[in-house]
Amino acid sequence: MDVYTSRFRLSYEYLKATKVVRHNKLGESTLQMVFDEYQFVAIYFYHDRSMLCQSFNEQLYKFMGNEAEVLKNTAVLSAASCATNSAPKALLAVVCVVPSDGTMSQEPLPSSLSWFSLDVGASFAKVKLMRLFHVRRVPCLTLVRTSSMEVCSIDCCSEVQNDPTGLRFPWCPKSLLESCTGSLLSKDGSVTDFANLPKGVRGFLFAAQWCPPCRSFVQRLKETYRRIRASSQTFDVIFCSHDRSPLGFQRFYDDMPWLAIPYGDDRSLMISKALCVQEIPSLLILDEDFKLLNRHGKLEVHLDAMGKEFPWHPRSIIELTERTASRLRDDVAVILFNLLQYFLEGSIEDLTFAQNFLLPIAEEHFQEQTEPEIIFFYAAEESINDRILEVFGLNDLPLPLVCISDPFSESIYVCDHPNVSEDIIRQFLTKFKQDELTPIPYPKSKFASFALR
Repeated sequence: MDVYTSRFRLSYEYLKATKVVRHNKLGESTLQMVFDEYQFVAIYFYHDRSMLCQSFNEQLYKFMGNEAEVLKNTAVLSAASCATNSAPKALLAVVCVVPSDGTMSQEPLPSSLSWFSLDVGASFAKVKLMRLFHVRRVPCLTLVRTSSMEVCSIDCCSEVQNDPTGLRFPWCPKSLLESCTGSLLSKDGSVTDFANLPKGVRGFLFAAQWCPPCRSFVQRLKETYRRIRASSQTFDVIFCSHDRSPLGFQRFYDDMPWLAIPYGDDRSLMISKALCVQEIPSLLILDEDFKLLNRHGKLEVHLDAMGKEFPWHPRSIIELTERTASRLRDDVAVILFNLLQYFLEGSIEDLTFAQNFLLPIAEEHFQEQTEPEIIFFYAAEESINDRILEVFGLNDLPLPLVCISDPFSESIYVCDHPNVSEDIIRQFLTKFKQDELTPIPYPKSKFASFALR
């Protein structure tokens, strides 16, 4: 959670002047005014046409109506959260963020609810918040403690549903080290312990038997796991179940050769929260000290089934291929297109030099982080160039070409400078961060049909 907290603190200066509108009351406020008035702010990403959001709204209304009980149960109101000689801050406000193709719900709300929404003109803030918290689906409820600007949870929808009186509010997850303790199931029927794991790389597998993609991925992972273990490398996989029944768990685990957290054990959810897992199947690769090495273990298994590049340390610059293109749905990406064709008459040194246009910039963004805010691709294969450019509707533009793909605004940004250089890419990226570029919406019919596997 620390990475989200640090990013939010840095971004707040740009966001605090954003206009917000309070429902059922006239007048405008700013995001800063809301943060000054409340102890916690829940940033609610939702879509009015989503049935899941409509259902969750009722649960969120109910939770907010229980403020007095939540305060009594958690005692979060303290001297530290209130200014000296001033009235105590109210507990919680919700700020709604609706995508560009959605509208705010028009249903009447109780006047007692502290319910705000971003102003319709706050498109930069809307996209910035979605990028910050990597919002890939709705509903999503991100909770921030205003006194410290600490991100308590990037998605606490399940907590609102399961803890309606706030017994555990504000739902800050335990650290990964606190969660990775206690017993584990092993395939020989014995019980081992986290503390007894050998030094080496760990993979946390989040999956469920009821999910067909999970079942398919586990078959791939089994082969890669066996090859890695056969090469005398230490690799322990721990299955964190998302199954809905003990029978489903047992059937799934019977087909696995690794360790598992027992069914129904809270540690599976605690580890999932600590690692900010948002989808299944997911395979996260950690070192022996439980430091995250690579969030995209599933992709690495697809790319390197033989495990030759294990333990799959993340790369600051990635070649765009049919497989790695899947990350275009998840991350803001700078893409340098068609190096191979552009330097076809040159030497391999020319190709390497061209790739290095991106490398210094990518390394700066990487800065030893396993999850940089922006990832960097180079596309050297003609077939993938043609296919991705067609998906983005850019196949008529001259090459080489630099662009930024942003799945959160569902837009592409094109560098219109005729030359490609490190300086040009830096200037282009700076303009993107300052919201000075003109977005081109994804051609949705083409993008939706493209199999980003």
